[in-house]
Parts: sequence; C-alpha cells; structure tokens
Amino acid sequence: MRRPVRLAVIGGTFNPPHFGHVRIAQDVLALTDYEMVLFVPTNVPAHKALDVSTATHHRMRMVELLCRLDDKFAYDFCEIKRGGVTYSIDTAKEIRSRYALDGKPGFVVGDDLIDGFDKWYRVDEFVELVDLVIVRRRSVHEFPFARPHRLLNNRIVEISSSTVRARVRRGEPITGLVPRAIEDYIHEHALYVE
Repeated sequence: MRRPVRLAVIGGTFNPPHFGHVRIAQDVLALTDYEMVLFVPTNVPAHKALDVSTATHHRMRMVELLCRLDDKFAYDFCEIKRGGVTYSIDTAKEIRSRYALDGKPGFVVGDDLIDGFDKWYRVDEFVELVDLVIVRRRSVHEFPFARPHRLLNNRIVEISSSTVRARVRRGEPITGLVPRAIEDYIHEHALYVE
C-alpha cells in the first residue's frame, strides 16, 4: 500500500497545455509542501467558454505529454469521464475518495478567477473539502479574498492557451510557449489551424 501523499490539483481546459501551466506546477511544488501536482482537464467548464474545435481526446493526449516533463506531475481525466458541465466540488469529492491523501487536497486557483469565486457551484461546501492555493497570474499585489487560502509568490508567466491557438492560426511559431512534444503534436494533428 502506498503512503498518503500531499496532492495539489490544477484544473483547466489545457487547450493546449503550455509552459505557464508547467511553471505554476513547478512553483506549487517548490513553494509548498505538496509532493505531487495532479492535472485535471475540464470537460465543459462552468466559468469559461471552451474552444470546441479541439476534440477532447487531443486535450487528454497533450496533458499526458505535459506530465512526462516531471515525475511529480500526474493527470486524472475524472471530469471528462463524468461528462457534462464541470464543477470543482464534484472533482474534490472524487479525488478525496480515490486517492490516499495526506491532508486535504490543495486546489490551485489563479488570481484571475478570484472576482467570481463566490459564484462557484456550492462554493461553501467546496472550500471545506480543500485547501485553496492562490497563484498569481496577473498581479504581484495583494488583493482582498475572504476565504481561507494560501497565496503563493510564484512567477507570473505571460502565456495563455488562447495566445498559443491564435499564433498557430496565424502561422506564427509557438516554440518556447509549449513543450516540444506538445508543439509537435499540435502540428502533426493540425490543431488550431481553423
């Protein structure tokens, strides 16, 4: 039987995964006592539109490729397997039931999502099940957030999936924005060209 692990969860569309995701995961591991980062791709996100031109199996494969970069990275496709709209509370419950955890799972939330956080589905119950880890995506300044959380002084990386997709559509290079294996996968399968 494996020993319990300190686990942090990073959710998102990962359409595509990029070095911003990698750096956030690396900083979570470096700045906290979490031992592993679990990437959980959303099925249908509740809080943002999903570019439906990319088939789900492509997003899943790119997350698998991302997790090859570090043996402390892992993935779980529970939200995709559940189907329908993705709610963080359901993911928190599933992860708590299926993994041997040392303490509550950490759920990584970008500071760009804080303004609408209190509108999340069953948010009060959700924050009881997890430890919130807030990462900086847009600001180095403090900000008001009443929920119990840990704010990381992580590196801000100016990369977004939408920027990567737009560059591919325009025929511009994406080297340095995404890991090489993901760049090759995008070109091999002609993703984001239309």
